Amino acid sequence: MKHVADNDELLTQYLLGELSEEEQEGVEQRYISDSELYGQLLAVEDELIDAYVEGELPQSRRARFEAHFMRSPGRQERVEFAKAWMAYVSRGSRNSRAAQPTPSLSRQTSFSFLRFGSWPAGLRVAAASLVVLFGGGLVAETLRLRTRIDQSEIQRAALEENQRALSEQIDAERGRSQELLSQLEAERSAREQAIASAQPGSGLISLILTPGLVRGSGDAKRLLISPDTRLVRLQVRFARGEYDSYSVVIRTVSGSEVWTKAGLKASQGSAGKVVIVQMPAGSFKTEDYILSLSGQSGSTPPEVINEYFFSVAKK
Repeated sequence: MKHVADNDELLTQYLLGELSEEEQEGVEQRYISDSELYGQLLAVEDELIDAYVEGELPQSRRARFEAHFMRSPGRQERVEFAKAWMAYVSRGSRNSRAAQPTPSLSRQTSFSFLRFGSWPAGLRVAAASLVVLFGGGLVAETLRLRTRIDQSEIQRAALEENQRALSEQIDAERGRSQELLSQLEAERSAREQAIASAQPGSGLISLILTPGLVRGSGDAKRLLISPDTRLVRLQVRFARGEYDSYSVVIRTVSGSEVWTKAGLKASQGSAGKVVIVQMPAGSFKTEDYILSLSGQSGSTPPEVINEYFFSVAKK
C-alpha cells in the first residue's frame, strides 16, 4: 500500500508539473512500459479533477493545476464536463431527496450510482460525451509521447552521424600520418644510399628497379659487384596497389630461386611507392635475374604486382 501511495504522490507531481524534466521523462518511460502504472496515472488524473471541481485542492496545487494540468485542451474539456456532471448530480440529488438533509457531495457519492440503464436520457448522453472526451485525452497523450519518441530518434540519428563523421576524420588523419611516415622513410633511405655511395669501400651498392624494363632492352638495369661488396640494396619501385605487406622473390632467368623475403613494407617516394630489399652480395653470380614483387592484404593470397629484369656482373 505504501508503494501505491508513493506512486500516487509521484504521479500527482508529474501531472502538476512539479518534477524536473529528467524526472518527468523517467515517469513517462515507466508508464509507457508498465500498463498497471498507466492505469494508476489515469486514476490519479480523475482524482485531481474531482478534487479541483469539489474545491478540495490546496491553493498552491490549485494554481499548478490551472497553470500546468489544464494546458491540454482535452483536459480542459474533461474538467468542464466534471463541473457539469457535478452540477447535474447535485441537482438530481436535491430533487429526489428534497425532504432530507443534503449530504456533502464527494467523489464517492458522485459516482456511486453508475448503473447506465437506469439513468435519464440526458445523463446517458452526458456519460457518452465523457467517454468521447476521455478517449480524446488518451489520443492526445499518445501523440505527445510519440512526438517525444520521434524527437529522441532524430537526436540519436544526429549523434550517430556525428560519430561517423568523426571516425572518418580520424581515419583521414591516420592516413596522412602514415603517408608522412612513408615519405620520411623514403628520404632516410635516400640519404643512407647517398652516404654509402660517397664512401669508397663501404661494402654496399644500390640498384633502383623500375617497372617496364624487359630482358634485352637497352635500358635494362645492370649491377656490378666488386670483390669488397658485402651487401646489395635493391629499391623496387611501383605505382599501383595498396597492400598490408609485400614479398620479393629473385630467380635466375632459367627459373632457379636465389632469394626470397616476405613481410616487407612499402614507403611513399617522390616517384611512387618503393620496397627496399637488402641481401648479401654473395647470393649473386654473373647472370641475368628476374625479381617478382607481390602484395598481400589480410588472409587473401598474394597478388603479383610487377616483375623486374636486371643483370649482374661480378669482377
